[in-house]
Amino acid sequence: MSNRVLEKPNASIFRASSALKKGAAGLTNYMELHPRKKLAESNRINCRNHNISKGVKIRIFHTNVKSLLLYGCKTWKTINQITKRLQTFINKCLRRIMNIKWTDKITNEELWRITKQKPMEIQIKRRKWNWIGHTIRKEAGAIEKTALDWNPQGYRRRGRSKRTWQRTIEEEIRNTGSSWNEVKGIAGDRNNWKLFTDALCSTRNKRN
Repeated sequence: MSNRVLEKPNASIFRASSALKKGAAGLTNYMELHPRKKLAESNRINCRNHNISKGVKIRIFHTNVKSLLLYGCKTWKTINQITKRLQTFINKCLRRIMNIKWTDKITNEELWRITKQKPMEIQIKRRKWNWIGHTIRKEAGAIEKTALDWNPQGYRRRGRSKRTWQRTIEEEIRNTGSSWNEVKGIAGDRNNWKLFTDALCSTRNKRN
């Protein structure tokens, strides 16, 4: 054994990496979703106020309601149940703003087209990948950039692997036929990164 002292990993990098890979900053259960919905409801404008145009109501909805619901979604691990509940709440708010009754029989796709919305899953994915590209382009030594490549060694418990934030990223990268190193190379060019995220977050891929 040599007398060389092993360098201890930076504690801040370890904490940041653990939060990203586990998705600890995201919504992991319904108990965390309920307070956000309550707070968003309190910030919701009076949809029956005819003195405010529908366009203004939609803009207020984006700034006061959706921003609260999707705060920190860049580090969420995608859970279908949570996404569906968020989408249901969003659709309910949009129907109130547009004064659409249940007897009108308008589909959600038609509602999104009228209000120029994207499915909630696509919105979360786009925000996540925009943040990833911004983080990759940061200067060397940034904690969040180092945390993306941090891979602590060890053993996990027996059983099925948990769905973590890191595994969702790896799965989405594999679906594009690219590798993580190729993704980091694309992020260096903003124009190419925009084309990459547009293709990754396309609604056509969701339909296929």
